Amino acid sequence: MTSSGPILKSGYLKAPLYNGVGRFVCQLQRLTLKFCKEHGGSRGVRDFIEQDLLNFARRNPGVVIDFIEQDLLNFARRNPGVVMYVKPRRHRSPVLKAEFLNGEHHWLSLHSMDREEVHRWIELMRTKSGEQMVRLRKQWRNYPLKQEKLNLLPISSRSYLPNKRISEYWKKMFLVKEAFPLAQSRDLSIAMISRVHPVLGLLSEKRY
Repeated sequence: MTSSGPILKSGYLKAPLYNGVGRFVCQLQRLTLKFCKEHGGSRGVRDFIEQDLLNFARRNPGVVIDFIEQDLLNFARRNPGVVMYVKPRRHRSPVLKAEFLNGEHHWLSLHSMDREEVHRWIELMRTKSGEQMVRLRKQWRNYPLKQEKLNLLPISSRSYLPNKRISEYWKKMFLVKEAFPLAQSRDLSIAMISRVHPVLGLLSEKRY
């Protein structure tokens, strides 16, 4: 696969309907697990259903889950808002089908995967937006960002030096209209001034 090939489309990062700007809405609508009750290739899926499926349903009440197996029907009745389709079929390879709110359907083969790997793939489907994977068209910018400069002297944390002469010195040094914000205490102010300008530090000690 090359960057100019037709296999993977190029595009920009985007979220469906600006999802996440306000309240986040999980885009995964329905999950369907198809597996065999006897075949060895479906062992990981069977282990996931027995050990992890109920916890996944409780953590994600918005994902549509409805159980078709007879031993899970009681759980479906107790939790009508949690729905997932579990379809056993004989001598067939296990498949995961994910349906999203935008109408997209994603299929994934789970053949010979263990329980942890099945769990990771289902978590990936839960966090996907439903859009097809694209190659980033640009990973850099050749123009400046439209944002304000970094303000090193915010007004909310501004405090004034007790000595007016030293405050005037800090005005000229940092090009600030008001006094440079330093610590509230006298000792820390003198220590900071002495580090930058020893002479002014001595003057401030004499004036106190």
